[in-house]
Amino acid sequence: MTRAPVGPGERRLRGDDARVGSRSIAPYAGGMENIELEALLARATWTEEPVAAEVRDGRLLVTAREESDAWRITAYGFIHDNAHALVEPLGAEAAIEVSWILDYDLQFDQAGVMLRARVEGEPWRLIRVAPLAPDAHVLAGPMCCAPTHGGLEVTFTRVAVGEPDAELHPED
Repeated sequence: MTRAPVGPGERRLRGDDARVGSRSIAPYAGGMENIELEALLARATWTEEPVAAEVRDGRLLVTAREESDAWRITAYGFIHDNAHALVEPLGAEAAIEVSWILDYDLQFDQAGVMLRARVEGEPWRLIRVAPLAPDAHVLAGPMCCAPTHGGLEVTFTRVAVGEPDAELHPED
């Protein structure tokens, strides 16, 4: 049986091995606005060009390059910062949600949301989980990478932006 995700972070089986995923940055209470994926592909910027990217039937299909990854500094000392993320500016008071379908065939295949931020005069940095300075410039969007093989295909089904959930971000 196939069931679509019903909320941020939920993953359900689809078919034999494929997974449906959904991730949010700054979870929301509602009021998210879907972004037209064809318009996003036309106006946003790739952090690293994928092998292929196209919109078909309202879905963004992306093929990752072999050895693409989103590790900054590993325990072994290497840096791999060449994941494919289709990013555009995200306001300081905004949330983003990305949903996708991916066949997690091999270890380390990844899809989700990329968030990069910087303060004026500093380089762009990959953000995992951290508070952001109020004056930070933020780029966010759907991402994927295939550290161990080529040919990984990800189908992004939805990108939406809106206001973050105020209950998760109380004012001091």
